Amino acid sequence: LLALPVLGMVAMGTFFGATQASLAAFGGSFGAADTAGLLYSVMGISSAAAALSVAFWPQRLSQSVRWVLSAAAMTGGTLLLLLPSGIPGMLLALFVLGIPVGPTMVSIFGIGAELAPRHLMGTFMTLLASGTVAGTAVGSGLAGPLAEEFGHPAAFLVSVGAACALLILGLASAVAVHRVKS
Repeated sequence: LLALPVLGMVAMGTFFGATQASLAAFGGSFGAADTAGLLYSVMGISSAAAALSVAFWPQRLSQSVRWVLSAAAMTGGTLLLLLPSGIPGMLLALFVLGIPVGPTMVSIFGIGAELAPRHLMGTFMTLLASGTVAGTAVGSGLAGPLAEEFGHPAAFLVSVGAACALLILGLASAVAVHRVKS
């Protein structure tokens, strides 16, 4: 059960790494590969604002439900990355995509806090954060070669896959948490 949030954060990191590498390729197709960080930051702005909003979400929505709903929105949002043909369209896609990213992360950390034994809380939170770092390496490692060989649309498919993995892990976690609480 504790592995599910850790794997969720690995998937989140994979999404981050793949999106960063894909954006470098996207920007490069316009002769502006160095704008990848600026493009990526647009997603960070909406992600951070939405993450803060979770504090005001109804308490009747469990962490599991929040994870599933946010990951489902994130999965749909990643498909927007495949549509833009220019930088303005990508900015809009990234802003919209960022909205479910923050709540997904907050929800996974929330489930981790609920499930981790109190005496291992610090260790478990470190595992969650480390999962993000490891996943970023995985995502970059997968998307980078795809971008070089087939272009940015193929590389963005790694982001889509990572979001799908987040949804599947969220559903598995919801079932597992329900069984533990029943």
